[in-house]
Amino acid sequence: MITYFGLSMLGGLWMPTTTFPTWLQDIAKWLPTHAYAALGQAIEQSRAPHVQDLVVLVVSFALFAGGAAWLYRKDTLKA
Repeated sequence: MITYFGLSMLGGLWMPTTTFPTWLQDIAKWLPTHAYAALGQAIEQSRAPHVQDLVVLVVSFALFAGGAAWLYRKDTLKA
């Protein structure tokens, strides 16, 4: 939950990233929560989503799914 809250706050789900300092805005562009929000905004405004947002979502999905699979295998070996 702490990771989710941190990503939500830094990704712009709770407040606009325009209020952040420039260096934090640059980091926020590469977070999956920011890409997810941008994807929803693009669909809502009848625009095509940015390729960067789609790449960030695909890469983060692969990383999180790979990490979950690795931890699951590690846990089942102990049982």
